[in-house]
Amino acid sequence: MDLTEIIESQKQLAKADFKFFQDSVVDAKNHSDYDFYLGELKSAVETGNEENINELRDLIGKKIEEHKNLFVDVESSRLNLVEHNNNLKAIKYKSKMLRFLAILIIITGLILMFYGFHNWQFKYQKFIDAEMKWKGEIFVELLREKELKPKDEQQRKNQESESESDS
Repeated sequence: MDLTEIIESQKQLAKADFKFFQDSVVDAKNHSDYDFYLGELKSAVETGNEENINELRDLIGKKIEEHKNLFVDVESSRLNLVEHNNNLKAIKYKSKMLRFLAILIIITGLILMFYGFHNWQFKYQKFIDAEMKWKGEIFVELLREKELKPKDEQQRKNQESESESDS
């Protein structure tokens, strides 16, 4: 999974959590049935109907519990959204740092490469070239001497044979 896929999945999760958060807030705002239950409770208290009062208390208690749960879910959703945003920021920061580190390593490598080439070329290679040239000149001299020796020997033999034939 590459970095763009991770960022995209984090964005999708954040969007889903934010949608749930928005829907939860809208649901909480639309619960206007408290007014209805309170009106019923007042009328039950005025009439003195104990059974109705207990039922309405239970209903209002359940509604309050539902709203508490709803707001807990909303808060949880909000915290998840904040966490997703923090994760995205952390991923982007790590991405920038890795990119910076890679560029730094490449630049350092290039500098070291050019430094090494410069040292090799101007500090060592010129001496190696001079040594090879010197050895080559010695080798050429040796070859010339070997070529001349057989000719000299041939001339000596010819001279010796001429001198023997003259005698």
